[in-house]
Amino acid sequence: MDKDARGSAAIVDYENVAYSLSRIGIALTSEARLEALFQLIVNEIMAFAGCDACSLYIRQEEPDRLVFQATRTLSLERRGIHRPFRPIPLPLTETSVAGCTALTGRVINIADCYAPAADVPYRHNSQYDQDAGYRTVSMLSVPMRDGRGQVTGVIQLINKLDEQGRPVAFPASLEPLIAAIASQAAVAVRQAQLQQLQAQASFMFNSLLLSLCVYAFFLAGVRTAAGSFLGLNMKEVVTLSFSAGFCVIAGFIIRQAQLPVTYFGLSLRRWPRAVGESLLVTAAVLAGAMALKVYGINHWAVFRGASVVDWSVLGVSYLSYGLIAPLQEFIRSGVLQTSLERNLGANRWSPAGAVVLSSCVFGSFHIFYSIGMALLTVFSGLLWGWLYTRHRTIVGISLSHFAIGNFIGLTGFWNLLANL
Repeated sequence: MDKDARGSAAIVDYENVAYSLSRIGIALTSEARLEALFQLIVNEIMAFAGCDACSLYIRQEEPDRLVFQATRTLSLERRGIHRPFRPIPLPLTETSVAGCTALTGRVINIADCYAPAADVPYRHNSQYDQDAGYRTVSMLSVPMRDGRGQVTGVIQLINKLDEQGRPVAFPASLEPLIAAIASQAAVAVRQAQLQQLQAQASFMFNSLLLSLCVYAFFLAGVRTAAGSFLGLNMKEVVTLSFSAGFCVIAGFIIRQAQLPVTYFGLSLRRWPRAVGESLLVTAAVLAGAMALKVYGINHWAVFRGASVVDWSVLGVSYLSYGLIAPLQEFIRSGVLQTSLERNLGANRWSPAGAVVLSSCVFGSFHIFYSIGMALLTVFSGLLWGWLYTRHRTIVGISLSHFAIGNFIGLTGFWNLLANL
C-alpha cells in the first residue's frame, strides 16, 4: 500500500459503517443501467467518505487503457460550473495516479498532490485543475476488484473535507472501507455489463437473422442471373455487398452500445498462437483435400484427366475472397456464435452449442447455392467455430477460411459441390 499520507487515527463508528456499506451494496445491485450505475457509485462514495470530488475509471482491453466514465465535484457545482462529460481514455502507465493504481492494484493515498514523495513514479496531472479553476490537495486512489480479484477500474477520491469544509488528508482508516465499496462496485458494474451485453447480443442476433433472410432472398433472385461486376459474378456481388453492409450495421450497434469490439472477435490478443494453430489445421485440411483430389483423378469420372490444381481459374473472384472471408467470419463467429453463446447462458455446453447452432444457421442460408455448399458451410463452420472458441479472435480463422475456400475452388471441389 502506497502512502504519501499517513492520516490521523480516526474513531470509526462501526455500526454506522456497517449500515452504510449495506445500504450502498443494495443501491448498487438495484441499478442495471451502466451510465446511471457509474454516477451512483461516485455519489455514494462521496457521501460516505465526505470528500469534495470523485472520479471513476473503467479498465478496457486492446488497447489496454482506463476510460474516464463518471465524475462529480461539489464545489464546482455550487459555483454553477457544469462541465460537459466525455468518456476520455487514459493511457495505462504508472506515471499517472490512476494508471499506477490499476497496474499495481495498490491503494494510493496522497496528502498533497503538488508535493508527492520523491520515490514514487506517478505525478498529479494539474491540467484539470487549471482548466476548471480547481485545486486538488489530497487524493485517495482505490482499485476496483471483481470477484476474480482482477482490477477492472479505479475510483479516485479528491479533497477530503474537515468540519469546516477545508481539504485535508484522507485518514488511513478510510482506505479498507473504500476498498470494500470499490469491490462491491466492481461486481455491480460487471453484472450490469453482462446484462447490457446479453441484451445487445440478442438484438444483434435478431438483426443478423433478418439480414440473412434478405441475403437469401436476393441470392434466390440472382440464382440464374448472368453477367458480372468488376470480374465478380452476381452471387459474389450479393455476398460481398450484404457481408459488408451487415458489418457496418454491427459496427454501429457496437459503437452506440459502447461494447468492447474484443467481445466480437476483433482482437489481436494471442494472435500468433491463433494464427499458428489455424495454419496447422489448414495445412492438414489442404493435405487431405489434395489426397482426395489425387484419388478422384484416378477413380472418379468427374475428375479423370484433370490436374490436381487448376491455376487457370485463378482470378478476381478468388482474390475477392480475401475480403469475403474475414467479413463472413466476423458475422458467423464474431456476431452469430458470440450472440448465441451469450443467449444460451453461462454453462459448460453453451460454447459447443453456439458453435453447432451458428454453423447450421449460417449453412442453411447457403442452400441456394446447393445442398453440397450448405453442408460444406456447416462442417467448415464447426472447424472454425471450434478455433474461435479457443482463441476468441477472427484473425486466424479468416486466414484459414481464405486458404481453404480458394483451395477448394482451385482443386475443382467447389464446382462439384455446387452441382450436388
